[in-house]
Amino acid sequence: MPSTKKPVKKKAEYIHSYYTDLDVNDQLYASIIRSPVSSGTIRSIVHPDLPEDYRIITSKDIQGTNVITVLDTSFPIFAFEKVSYIGEPIGLMCGPDIRKIGRLMAELDIKYTEAQISDNEDDPAMTGEQIIKHSVIQKGDPNTTFVRAAVKLEKTYTSKHYIKTYKELLGCLAIPEKKSITLFLPASWACHIRKTVSGALAVEEDSVLIKSTITSDSANTNLWASSMLAAQSSIAAQTTGKPVKLVLGRNEMEKFIDNPVTFTTRFQAALEKSGRITGLTARVMVDTGAFAPFADDIINKIIVSAMGPYKVPNFQIEVFIRRTTKPPFSVDINISDAHSLFALELFIQEISRRIHIMPHELRLLNYEEVKQENDKDNDAGEDKNPVQYPDLNNGKILSTLENVLSRSDFLRRYVSFSLTSEAKNSFIHHAPIRGIGLAAGFQGSGFLSSKLLQNSVSLEVTMKMDESVIIHALTHSKSIQHIWKTQAASILSIPEESIHLDPESTLGCEEEIPETMSNKISTLTTLVKKCCNAIQKMRFRQPLPIKIKRTIQLQKNSSWNMETLTGKPYHSIAWAAAVIEVEVNTFTYELSVLSVWVTIDAGEILHPKDAELSIKKSIELILANSMTTQVLSAQSISVTFIESQEDSKEIGSCMNDVIPAALLNAVSVALHKPVTIFPLETDTIYSILTTKEEL
Repeated sequence: MPSTKKPVKKKAEYIHSYYTDLDVNDQLYASIIRSPVSSGTIRSIVHPDLPEDYRIITSKDIQGTNVITVLDTSFPIFAFEKVSYIGEPIGLMCGPDIRKIGRLMAELDIKYTEAQISDNEDDPAMTGEQIIKHSVIQKGDPNTTFVRAAVKLEKTYTSKHYIKTYKELLGCLAIPEKKSITLFLPASWACHIRKTVSGALAVEEDSVLIKSTITSDSANTNLWASSMLAAQSSIAAQTTGKPVKLVLGRNEMEKFIDNPVTFTTRFQAALEKSGRITGLTARVMVDTGAFAPFADDIINKIIVSAMGPYKVPNFQIEVFIRRTTKPPFSVDINISDAHSLFALELFIQEISRRIHIMPHELRLLNYEEVKQENDKDNDAGEDKNPVQYPDLNNGKILSTLENVLSRSDFLRRYVSFSLTSEAKNSFIHHAPIRGIGLAAGFQGSGFLSSKLLQNSVSLEVTMKMDESVIIHALTHSKSIQHIWKTQAASILSIPEESIHLDPESTLGCEEEIPETMSNKISTLTTLVKKCCNAIQKMRFRQPLPIKIKRTIQLQKNSSWNMETLTGKPYHSIAWAAAVIEVEVNTFTYELSVLSVWVTIDAGEILHPKDAELSIKKSIELILANSMTTQVLSAQSISVTFIESQEDSKEIGSCMNDVIPAALLNAVSVALHKPVTIFPLETDTIYSILTTKEEL
């Protein structure tokens, strides 16, 4: 009988090299031809005298489909009939000399028909075509509460969080073979790359072989770009029959890959004189450029985080994802909620300043939920508004705040600096002025409303005959490798040298979701612990080898309801609080960061020294990118972890939630005026001091 066994799909293999260091015989280079207009149709791309060894590749050369699909968003590999932004890829120039390609591209004759569009980015009014996604959720009646409030406050904040690093340039080396094509590139979403390339080439997915190379970019904020570049280089390789290497230039990276998303958040608060927030309206505008592949995830995470740990009885959160004729912007979905937490903490500081209440007291007052009496205008006993508050494990923030306030001597410093900054003659005597800022936030892992969420995470661990152990997972992160090995060695009472990671594992490289967006490192760490504990119980009762598999279910439906904000929205949550002290030079208006104190509650910290070093590095990177030109650096950084025996939580991005807000709050205290834009411009301090504040 013929075999009915299905062929095993070839997985991505890891290559311990950078793809930019790889070259092969008979290799061609490629550069992207980009649209000169923001909207319209490309009619033709020609060169008056193209050399024989060079070729122009356009959408006409695609044998399959000219499309990239990410969730429910699609856009072209090479635009032609419809251009959406200046610089959109419309073709490739291929040839053996990359320098000559640059000269030939400057001589191209691109004919097009330009469309007339209306795209006033500063106009708050939007047409239906400009709104990619929109969502709103409401509890109570915040509008009526605002009208009746004794104290009212409105403020708008703008943020672009981006860590500039000189990482490897994105691209791909595509090598065609008789019945397959091999791709060398950093592949954190190999499954999507394979589907996109197979669709563009009109070949079976099994014939697309991926060699995932190492990369210096751990964030991968523009995941779809890797699929696009892989498809473009593969189309060129299929058309020419030769290996093609496509590498973006540094300028292209800055314009089209690493351009950060702008978040604009407008708050409207109704307040009691005591500081209790009785009503809050948050309107968030997200400019994602021409396309927004992860719009649903962005909106949902903003809604969950827009009020942070605060329990406001009446609130409305409205989020718009806006389309513009800019390139598709980069956003790290893992930290998209950092923008909401950032704006919220700045608004809390402004409330504190306006009504003269200590910032920590204002926070504590609004962390607790207030049980309201039935409104006389509502039908008694009828619950018309089932919306509640997300369960963020708020109890953790209290001990975290208490710790950081004590270590930083925040209360004394805040009172002293506030009194100094209020004195009108401070700048007359040119005395340096200081400020101190507080911010709290959380990092959630495994967002249960994400379209990119796994239903479950599994892991296998094997103890062999010689009592060595194999963890059937692989990660290029040396710190995570160290944590897994140390944890396993401790549980099993064997040397770390006897613990090995499986080199054939892809750590979810072939899964439907991107490796960098799965937020599963903490889950895998928990599974390593579970598997090793199970082996330890069995190893003296049954013969070796022993293989144990454990699975953690991420129960999306039963534990979390996005429509009513009830339940736990994340698989795990780590809390952090930060205090930053700054000094402003009144001669030069330059800013200096004197001290940073951070306290984190993230469960059991397996390697405190490594974790502390990682957090300090993250703080330095964020500070260095907090101003457009000046590079800030803290003179002193102190990090403390709350002792806990709970499962470890991820903390890789938690500093994004607290450092920018604490920094701007400190500047606000020093200047005795609100600071509303991040990152800070060079002349921000001077502009704030010389501008009359609007009350």
